[in-house]
Amino acid sequence: MPANYLPNLKYLPEPLGSITAKTMLNDGVSLGTFLINTNLDHITDLNERKNIARNLLPHAQLLYTIRNSKLFNDYQFVVVEGFYKPAPQEQMTKNDSNHNFLATKGRAVVYELRKNGVVDNNKTFALAKFMGFEPM
Repeated sequence: MPANYLPNLKYLPEPLGSITAKTMLNDGVSLGTFLINTNLDHITDLNERKNIARNLLPHAQLLYTIRNSKLFNDYQFVVVEGFYKPAPQEQMTKNDSNHNFLATKGRAVVYELRKNGVVDNNKTFALAKFMGFEPM
């Protein structure tokens, strides 16, 4: 994926009057894809929901690209940790080094590349190279 991401204008959340789990972020990828065992019910502000949707647009593009790539045809690219809803009494450290905080904003997602339900580490490495990441 290019370093400068330009979203498909069709999926920009700005003109929408509501943002729900059914809101499409790319072809075949709804916001609900990123809601693992949770929902958006605790977020009542429409602008905050739009920000979350906007932050998830590159992730939706990534899902769409990998799921439709012949290189990964026999694999499932799965969201295993998506949007995070803190527990009622949870004290959240609000900084960019806290994965859970980033996930509350739609800025952090964890994926697995699976074949027959098992993570394939070698193909995951190939996926990282496909995405432009170089080994350290």
